[in-house]
Amino acid sequence: RFAGPLAEVGDFAGVVRMARNDMGRVRAVLEEPPLPEPERSAAVAVPGAVEVDGVRFGYPGRGGSGEVVLDGVSFTVAPRTVTALVGASGSGKTTLTRLIARFFDVDAGTVRVGGVDVRDQSTAALMEQLSL
Repeated sequence: RFAGPLAEVGDFAGVVRMARNDMGRVRAVLEEPPLPEPERSAAVAVPGAVEVDGVRFGYPGRGGSGEVVLDGVSFTVAPRTVTALVGASGSGKTTLTRLIARFFDVDAGTVRVGGVDVRDQSTAALMEQLSL
């Protein structure tokens, strides 16, 4: 009679431990300072191509520098097309989409949507143009 409830308590403790770890990751994201918004959003050609030109990026690490995960990446996606990013796990597919959506700024190179650097567009204007 005691084995069932004790097993449930043990399972629940594991769930709570995992939830605490997950909340720590959510908290870290929410505490990230927002990227600066331009004072005035630049005019964008609509529909516009997505251009990634010579991009270098490393996720911020402890001490301010992270391992470089993209280096010298360049490609263009024509407007109103569907494009698949294909590659092995850890090859940078998600990182590229995050840079296009400006969740992070590139360390070098440029990401343009509609011919305008994503850093020169407001978040609202950029999101109106993307479907990721």
